[in-house]
Amino acid sequence: KELFNWFSEAATQGNEIAQYYVAIFYKYGWGTKKNMKQYKYWMRKAAEQGYSKAIKELKEDGLM
Repeated sequence: KELFNWFSEAATQGNEIAQYYVAIFYKYGWGTKKNMKQYKYWMRKAAEQGYSKAIKELKEDGLM
């Protein structure tokens, strides 16, 4: 949970790597409740900044 909180803070400040990992935390329910809406939101935010892992994840999940 503490790790999720640290990543969430960085994600809200615009860090694309943190946005990617916050999305992963939401996808699997690590440190927070599983939430696919939040997963998609944060993964798209990271992808919009050009983070290649996020783009790949969205493509693999059929969301891009």
